[in-house]
Amino acid sequence: MNARDTSPPHQRFPWLGWLLGQGVILVVIVFTGRFAEERPQFEPDDFRYLALLQQEESSPGRSILDQWVVENSWRHLWWMDVAANVRFFRPTVFESFRVDRIFHGAGARGVHRTNVVLHGITCLLASALLFRALRSRLAALAASTLFASFYCHGETLWYASGRTDSLAALFFLTGLTLHVGGSHTHRWLRGFGPAAFLLALFSKELTVVLPVLLLLHDRWTQRSPSSWFSLLKKEKRLYAAYAMVALLSLLLRQMALAGRGDGALVFPYFVSPGDPAQYLTHVFTQLRAYSENLLFARYTPPFVQPETVGQFTSWGKFALGMAVACAVIAITWKRRRMWFFAVLGFTTWLPTSVAYVSERYLLLPSLALAGAIGLFLENTRPRRWLFRFFVVMVFGWAAHQAWQLDQKNRFYSSPHLPRVAEVISRRCAPFRDSVAQGKELLFVNFPSNWVHAQFLQDQLRIVLNLPAARARVLTLMPESQKADPLIQLRKKGERTVEIHATSSLMEHRDAVFPWVSMRPGEQYDLRGMDGRITVIEGDVHRLQTFQVDLPRPLENYLVLTFVPPDNPTMSRSEQLLRGQIKELQVP
Repeated sequence: MNARDTSPPHQRFPWLGWLLGQGVILVVIVFTGRFAEERPQFEPDDFRYLALLQQEESSPGRSILDQWVVENSWRHLWWMDVAANVRFFRPTVFESFRVDRIFHGAGARGVHRTNVVLHGITCLLASALLFRALRSRLAALAASTLFASFYCHGETLWYASGRTDSLAALFFLTGLTLHVGGSHTHRWLRGFGPAAFLLALFSKELTVVLPVLLLLHDRWTQRSPSSWFSLLKKEKRLYAAYAMVALLSLLLRQMALAGRGDGALVFPYFVSPGDPAQYLTHVFTQLRAYSENLLFARYTPPFVQPETVGQFTSWGKFALGMAVACAVIAITWKRRRMWFFAVLGFTTWLPTSVAYVSERYLLLPSLALAGAIGLFLENTRPRRWLFRFFVVMVFGWAAHQAWQLDQKNRFYSSPHLPRVAEVISRRCAPFRDSVAQGKELLFVNFPSNWVHAQFLQDQLRIVLNLPAARARVLTLMPESQKADPLIQLRKKGERTVEIHATSSLMEHRDAVFPWVSMRPGEQYDLRGMDGRITVIEGDVHRLQTFQVDLPRPLENYLVLTFVPPDNPTMSRSEQLLRGQIKELQVP
């Protein structure tokens, strides 16, 4: 090991340099987050938390543990044959939305303002750790600025539910900061670490690795190396508290989730390691997407699959990214702090390796990358010209990331091109009176994806302010559709209706439709509705006509459809913005 690593980086905290760094970071946060806060909009699954709060207010009496469970289920989606649920225990996240509702109401502005504040505090904590870990203040400033600027942080700003990762990172870094800050003086600070650890676990389970990282920090940065056992013995009360917090969190989680289904790893939300070939392919897809995101600020779409990742990545940029990573490791591998950052990055990424691809999962691993880059800069200090060259390179890297992040937030907050959920909310508002009278909404030709369809009911409950509103999506708008499909309803009985389109009602194109053969005569039970669908006309490529047997008479349902403008040159976004949602009358 490098002898220079046997003493702490700083005997005293570099306050002046750190304050300068915080000023730079705040400028970056304000620059990149202003549009997310000024013109906020909700994503479909953001309504899930708001609907949970709404249900609690309208139907009090549920236990506090039940309130803290956030669940993804597909019982109401006839085209997705998945009986399992995906459940999460999120007390900190749920209560943060409650605070937003108290102080800001149900609007998007207050929610997104909180997201920006949480992200800002996270960046300041990360900067404090980097200034403590790095001897060169300029290297620490460059690394801190890089972390605050990373393009991958966009989802923690404009995506309300992205605060799951912000809160987890915030309390994770709070615990780490308290531990590091109390390693030589003010050791009483460490006593608050277990409380931060509990809030981190209540935000996301991947933070369970915090005590391991604290132990590694003490082992690799103290003056006189000792055994692992002696370290644990020296801080036995502290680590006993961490163990008790972990056990308490696990116990409460098990109590909350007991009896709520099997909790299977549902594709495409999760890829099970039980299938090694599929899992390794998924991990390689993550590696390709994440490396270009971090190095080149390349957009990483959620749920990107191995067969489509090539549309968002290139082998040349991937090779360059791997070359940069190898170069940094080759130059810094003798540093104990480098191995600490490596463990930090690996342990905070590993739990997400089974999850779908998403930029926000890079929040904590990107701190490890920033720390490694800071160590790389430190190693070039003996050659001043080289050190200055690479410092300029890192600041340029950060500037490019910040600029691209600003452009992304500007796009997602554009008043001229609102997001899909915003448009659907506006178009469905006129049907409030019908839904208030007890009618259940059935949506044909829904102009969004399957994720949005999953959360449509929660969205309408918030938009229409009707906690008991019920909505079901029967078909998604086909990708090939460019004009009015002339959808028609034909009454076949008191509780039976036939739905027909001249072109197609839905196409067999997506991985979430593997069970839909779309052959005439086949029947499927509607989950959560006690109804049935019978395919009348179609083939393995498209569905044209089907019959719906409903549990209630037809007058209890409101059938809506999206009618795009008759302009084949329009993009899908323009169609959505200029199209209409109309009621289909049952003759």
